[in-house]
Amino acid sequence: MKFSPTTYANAYLSAAHQTTAAKLPELANKFWQVVWKHRHLSWKRRILAEVERLQHEQEGKVIVDVTTAKPLSDTVRAHIKRQLKSSLNKDIELKETIKPHLLSGIIITMNDRRYDASLKGRLDALYQKLAGGANSENN
Repeated sequence: MKFSPTTYANAYLSAAHQTTAAKLPELANKFWQVVWKHRHLSWKRRILAEVERLQHEQEGKVIVDVTTAKPLSDTVRAHIKRQLKSSLNKDIELKETIKPHLLSGIIITMNDRRYDASLKGRLDALYQKLAGGANSENN
């Protein structure tokens, strides 16, 4: 069996739905022992994020990671949520991250898809294009 954070998250949620609330701590303990036994404890954050994503998915919500150079204003935040809700027909939960090195723009990540409209992303793409062109001229 091939393991992935999604595989672990699905297994945990499946087991959690079949157990009582009183037994959840014991289940969680056994779950992390299995993860450790398979030497995947370094995936802990990814597994937890996937559990959260799957729970939201079951509730009809989508978690959207929004990364910007500066904090979003309330107006922009509301606009992003409104646009995403309109196009996806699901409730949206934004998780905001500030990374000043982006310079400006936004990166939106949801369901393992990344949409990069940051200045840094555009500069990196331009650099790759120019560096790739320089390499092909030397050959």
